[in-house]
Amino acid sequence: MRNLEILIVLLFFAQSIVYSQGKLIESKVYKWDDLEVSKRPQGEARQILEGTTPHFKLCKVHASTLLPKGRMRPEAYRQENEELIIVKEGELTVTIEGKTKVLKAGGIALIMSGDMRENVNMSDKNTTYYVFQYNSVEAVDIERGKKAGGSLMLNWDEVAFKPHDKGGRKDFFNRPTSMSKRFEIHTTTLKEGLMSHEAHQHKPAEIIFLINSQAEEKDSKAQETINGVWQDSKVGDIIFLQSNDLHGIKNVGKEYDQLEIVDRIESTEPVSFTEAEKSLIKILKTWSDISELTPIGDKWKGGTLLLQPQDTSLKPKDIPVETFFHK
Repeated sequence: MRNLEILIVLLFFAQSIVYSQGKLIESKVYKWDDLEVSKRPQGEARQILEGTTPHFKLCKVHASTLLPKGRMRPEAYRQENEELIIVKEGELTVTIEGKTKVLKAGGIALIMSGDMRENVNMSDKNTTYYVFQYNSVEAVDIERGKKAGGSLMLNWDEVAFKPHDKGGRKDFFNRPTSMSKRFEIHTTTLKEGLMSHEAHQHKPAEIIFLINSQAEEKDSKAQETINGVWQDSKVGDIIFLQSNDLHGIKNVGKEYDQLEIVDRIESTEPVSFTEAEKSLIKILKTWSDISELTPIGDKWKGGTLLLQPQDTSLKPKDIPVETFFHK
């Protein structure tokens, strides 16, 4: 049985009436093999995507490849954007505010706004890493990021694996940053042939990085359905999903058993379910023989589903129809 490991990054924001006015990023698979390569004296650069989301005035992803003993910038620097670095292959020596760590494939660095940073390839082989830069519409909060622990660096093997019935999970961190009220990274291991969940919609936008934490995983594959159309993807590709687009991802790997996915979600409020709702959905999924997604009829859109307890002393509960069938 081949497994799929999903590295999920979650960002939550307080509700705001201020939204980004820039060009929204297109939902699609951004294929590594189709990216334009710019040659640099220090190595290579690949621009992957750039634009906005409802809660970010800047959302930008690029990949850098450094030659042995190389560096993209001549010296350490500061910038307002918060950064997430993910090592695709090789080793990257990262220094943040005087603290240095060697990150291997699958390793991450979260760098707060304004912190001094430096990335160098000290090894004898090429190093490739993703740089995800973002800047929130709401004002940056430097003190919030510092109180939560500041910048951090973690390697893949430093995070404990917790097995469960569908595979397992790794929790990297769950905390505020200088750009978000809550920032969470965790992995979910998904068994071969399974989807992480049925195709669904939600207000937050998502970004998914398909990367390998081990060299032999470079041919791992997945499929993403976007608004009813399946798109192939493999290690190196980036999947961006704009707010409210119908989507879902499936592990279709046959030869390799690990794949990391970084799934970055913005949200104006947390989404929750009662234990009764969770149990009911689990029962329906377990015993129903319906295997494909059926669109909700127009007459039901905007309607509610009433749950009426047998005990008349208990209050009934209204659930939006679209929430019930898409979550």
